[in-house]
Amino acid sequence: MLLGLLLRAAPGRPLRAAVVSSLLFAGLHYANLLRGQPLDDTHGQVLTAFFAGLFLAGLFMRTQNILVPILCHALFDAGVGTAALRPAHPPAAPAPLPTDDGLLTTLGVVLLLLGAGYLMIRRSQQAAFQRGLSD
Repeated sequence: MLLGLLLRAAPGRPLRAAVVSSLLFAGLHYANLLRGQPLDDTHGQVLTAFFAGLFLAGLFMRTQNILVPILCHALFDAGVGTAALRPAHPPAAPAPLPTDDGLLTTLGVVLLLLGAGYLMIRRSQQAAFQRGLSD
């Protein structure tokens, strides 16, 4: 909804509208501090939310349907919630060896979200430009 308002306020600037709405979307995740989430975890969540916001903005611009990014966000939240409910280590399994691949996984997800979001935003901008030429 905010993205739609920003797109109307800045026609021809979809990337700027997507960045501003993503910053606001990410900033809203600081509310998790109020429920006791540690600051370091919240910073990571906010950073990830920013890139997810760009991706979701790209989905909206590409599909012109708000339900698509809403469904995508809901599926992501359901997956995260389901993962949080599972025990870290099954009772019969030995503890896994420590690894540092969490940062690499996060970086990969962030780059994927950034790349896909940017491509969708650029393509929707090009499509809007083409529609403008044909009018």
